[in-house]
Amino acid sequence: MPKCFKDKELNEEKEFRKEIFEIYLEEYKTLRNEILSRIDFRQRVINYQLIFTGIISTLFLNYLKLDNLSDNNPDVTFVKLFLLLSPIFYYAFSWSFASHDIIIATLAKYINKELRPRIIKLCKISKNQNILGWDDYLNNDRERTFSSLGVLAYVACEALLPLILPVISLLIYILNFLKIDYNSFIVTSNTIMGEGKVLVQIILVLFLLDVLLLIPTIILKIYILKRYREISVHSS
Repeated sequence: MPKCFKDKELNEEKEFRKEIFEIYLEEYKTLRNEILSRIDFRQRVINYQLIFTGIISTLFLNYLKLDNLSDNNPDVTFVKLFLLLSPIFYYAFSWSFASHDIIIATLAKYINKELRPRIIKLCKISKNQNILGWDDYLNNDRERTFSSLGVLAYVACEALLPLILPVISLLIYILNFLKIDYNSFIVTSNTIMGEGKVLVQIILVLFLLDVLLLIPTIILKIYILKRYREISVHSS
């Protein structure tokens, strides 16, 4: 084959590779922007949680007095509802946070496991060459933080607001009110439906709901940790 034809074929191949590379690069930019957008939404969820925590802490401190823990005090109903409703809000925040986390981990995994190898193959780059390593670096930095601080890092970053505070609220209710409400429910079980009986039933249903919702919230947190570990290009 004449040299001019070979040169033409090489030029066409280079142009083709260049076009494919630009497509991959545009895809990477789109995915990275989506990840940044999700990180921003996730930070907003954290801010909302902190604001909510500040509000309910202020309210709770105003009512958390010795006389308010007496079942004869009208304010005790507020305390019970506060303790049992606040975990539901934290669970909602946690699920919203988790939805963004799942998408971030999925996109980052796609970049590292699918898009990055395609670009390496297209550009004939060594597999050891670290390109498009932004997502991998963020995940490795996250893992380094967890490794250096251990359980403390997980508690502070992942579990304090959505898990630990709801558990504390449930424990306070269990230690101070559960036995009283359960006995009240048993005593009034054969009586005509009244305002007091309905209120006790609502409170006990909220308690059971809090406990049941805590389980999928914990499972979701574990699932997200697993998804983040799958991001690294070195993971299987």
